[in-house]
Amino acid sequence: MIATSRETAKVSTIGGREEHYLEWKDPYPTPFSAINPDGQPPDSQQRLIHGMLAPARLLEILRNFTVFRENDQGKKIKIVARYQQYRAVQKILARLRSDQDPREKGGVVWHTQGSGKSLTMVFLIRAMRKDPVLKKYKVVLITDRTDLERQLEETAATADEQVYTAGSIEELKALLQTDTSNVVMGMMQKFQEKGKKRVRKFPILNRSDKILLLIDEAHRTQASVLGANVEQALPNCTRIAFTGTPIMKPKAVRGGQRRRRTTTGIFGEYIDKYTIRESIEDGSTLQIIYEGRTSRDAVRDGRALDDLFEDMFKEHTEEEKEAIRKKYGTYRRVLEAPRRIEKIAADIIDHYRTNILPNGFKAQVVVASRLAAVRYKEALDRALADAIADLEADAGSLDDREDLETLMRIETDVIISGSQNDEEIYKPYTNPQKHEARIARFKKPLDADDPEKQDGLALLIVVDMLITGFDAPIEQVMYIDKRLVEHSLLQAIARVNRPASGKNCGYVVDYYGIGHHLKEALGVFADEDVEGAFDQLGDEIPKMREAYTRLLQFFAAADLNAVPESAAESSSYAGRPLDPLGNEYAINECVEYLADEEKRAEFLVLYKSFARKVDMILPDRRALDYVHPVKVIGFINTLAERRYRDRTLNLAGCGEKVRALIDDYVFSQGIDPKVPPVSITSDDFEKSLSSHRSNKAKASEMAHAIRYHISQRYDYDPEFYQTLSERLNDLLTAHEEDWDLLVEELRKFLEEVREGRQDVEHGLDPVIEMPFYDILVKEVYGSKDLSEREREMAAGTTKDIVSMIQREIRKVDFWKKATEKQLLRRYIKEILLESRLPEILQKRNAITDRFIRLAEHLDAEFKHRVIL
Repeated sequence: MIATSRETAKVSTIGGREEHYLEWKDPYPTPFSAINPDGQPPDSQQRLIHGMLAPARLLEILRNFTVFRENDQGKKIKIVARYQQYRAVQKILARLRSDQDPREKGGVVWHTQGSGKSLTMVFLIRAMRKDPVLKKYKVVLITDRTDLERQLEETAATADEQVYTAGSIEELKALLQTDTSNVVMGMMQKFQEKGKKRVRKFPILNRSDKILLLIDEAHRTQASVLGANVEQALPNCTRIAFTGTPIMKPKAVRGGQRRRRTTTGIFGEYIDKYTIRESIEDGSTLQIIYEGRTSRDAVRDGRALDDLFEDMFKEHTEEEKEAIRKKYGTYRRVLEAPRRIEKIAADIIDHYRTNILPNGFKAQVVVASRLAAVRYKEALDRALADAIADLEADAGSLDDREDLETLMRIETDVIISGSQNDEEIYKPYTNPQKHEARIARFKKPLDADDPEKQDGLALLIVVDMLITGFDAPIEQVMYIDKRLVEHSLLQAIARVNRPASGKNCGYVVDYYGIGHHLKEALGVFADEDVEGAFDQLGDEIPKMREAYTRLLQFFAAADLNAVPESAAESSSYAGRPLDPLGNEYAINECVEYLADEEKRAEFLVLYKSFARKVDMILPDRRALDYVHPVKVIGFINTLAERRYRDRTLNLAGCGEKVRALIDDYVFSQGIDPKVPPVSITSDDFEKSLSSHRSNKAKASEMAHAIRYHISQRYDYDPEFYQTLSERLNDLLTAHEEDWDLLVEELRKFLEEVREGRQDVEHGLDPVIEMPFYDILVKEVYGSKDLSEREREMAAGTTKDIVSMIQREIRKVDFWKKATEKQLLRRYIKEILLESRLPEILQKRNAITDRFIRLAEHLDAEFKHRVIL
């Protein structure tokens, strides 16, 4: 499905929500110069057309870049590649087809976390299997974590071929020794002799140059002995490294020592890059807001001690520092301190309740040790109980009671790894089967129409598990209370960057103090590569202010400072400033300014941007000055939506916190946002008109209500309602700016529109037969005045055709059967040719097309009415 607006075009699959529609920004391999030879950069529509809709490319996307899989709710969905996935696959295929040495064919694909690396591998495999040469390749998928292996295995299963997963070292060797062009998956740790972890010599398993290695998260282990063993086992393979985090700078210093070989130094140059900033700008992933909540009073001993430790031993390697920590203890004891955990847990629940829960999202808590995880669960549960008790004591309003019901459903749980000699306190949280069940529960929404599809498990406490290779769009915030740097930091925070409906950003709330050493934590990466990794909450305040200023500038063109023309209005508003937030007159003028569809589209973009920023920052006190503006402009949006019957003026994606504020304000102004606008056929329409104080507003309301009424019924009687539409336009043009007279004329016309069709020819049914008659007359005679004989012939032909249509479409599932519809077309043409109407031979196809469309719209009427 493609959605376009002016020069912008976005694409998604059928059933995709708003956040799934994204632009196709790169028409690769078509160069920009081939699209616009004059040198102008192509616009969004041009890029999508040339990048996706060229016939051969579209067929290729359907064949190789489309997969079906189950989402977190168990529903089968269709997934189509994004432009960066298509581009990366095409570049890899070009390398594989080249005459280069296998080593030179390899390289690195850096696509940031959350942009679909696993699916890119699947699309690559599918494309290779359709190529007569590349289909002979054995494809080997390698990762270094069991959770990533499981995720990759599930994704690879969509490649339409069996994936052979090696369960042991010996099984991996056996799978790699064959020349079968299959897909093999193995853990990096299996590239060593059993029981001999230090073995540096691994046997050569296969010398074929028709082997493609796809290594996931390649930065972690490829510079080790295991990496050398892979090279030893498959000496002539082509290696493609996939990573979700940037490559370290060549001379990066880590732990006091210069970094060993970089990923590009091992595998070769970049094949394709898709950076953090690009992903955020595209909407593939969300912006992450960082908030430091460390307190010198609450965590003085922990953070200060760790700062001191890092400074004292900064010249030591990581291994040496870890040995010192184990020998003397340091920060871990502080991070596990019950009193400190108690304070932070209370703050987490308070932050979650006010910032995250209103929008219906969930959270992860990342802590330093398994003992800290267990203690955090106990403390979080106590903090939840305290919050519930406080709300129970003061739950006066309906909103409070609803909040209480939601809060009472919230649960916490722990997911940690286990070992053979675990103490009893850890055993409830280490069972892998229970882990799977908890993850499945966590991925369900907090609220759903079907109670079976919702779950209150909202806070997962982890140490190392689930901070890589874990996709849960329902997660919006990560609370961190452990040291994370470099790749581990970028991978962890990326858990909150997955788009979801109503999710404007992800949050990282830092209790450990990463922010104090943030530059150092990411210092091994090039600045441009980590640009946009996360932004400080304070950085968003100017952006919110700027978004509001753009809205005011937009309405500045509405001439709100003009003096009202009506004397009544002048006295009512005398001496009062006219601005978008000032008074009823100014609000109505803003609504009038939005009469133009293009202006409404521009307004909606500006307003959603502003509303999302407010939602992102609330309940921070710095957003309080913008709460009233966001409510009043939301009211303007609602009035415009109702007056112009424009369903695009909704607040989808703005966040529930802001939507609740706007709905409450709109309701306080006498409008129930859940009730649709009053129809002109309703007895309450006159009452709704009387709510407008000016004739200009009343005329606008009537005109757009009539236009909406016509548009809703047009397909059921196109010629009749086309005539009404033209008459409305003539009336508006004739009395432009004369609001008093226009209101009077519109009232007369309104009654006529309400009555509907009154004219009937030769006893034809006004609902079923007259729409066909009008089409036939229009197509055959145009605007000519018909004689009695001509009207009689047209009426008789209409009766014959309508009778035949009513008989044919009663067949079961008629409109789903192409052959039946084709027969109907033939029968209509036969009756038309027998009618002897003038020039019917030339006009029969156009008439038949219109009759078929009309018959399908009138299907329900045909089936419950009897035509005599």
